[in-house]
Amino acid sequence: MKFYAYKPSDCGQEPIGKNGRVLFKSDTAEDAIKHTESILGNRYMLFSYTTIYNNRKKYKLVMANV
Repeated sequence: MKFYAYKPSDCGQEPIGKNGRVLFKSDTAEDAIKHTESILGNRYMLFSYTTIYNNRKKYKLVMANV
């Protein structure tokens, strides 16, 4: 499965640029959560996706830890 995660700003917005964002593959959602927490800490938004360049309907929220 493919995952996209980002660390939201203080007002909850997605960051601009590359800092605070990560794309990766993982076998399970639980492993993806652990991987995200090891990179971004305890504040993040985690999504699974099929294609990154299509509309947001292709994203599925896995975990919101804000």
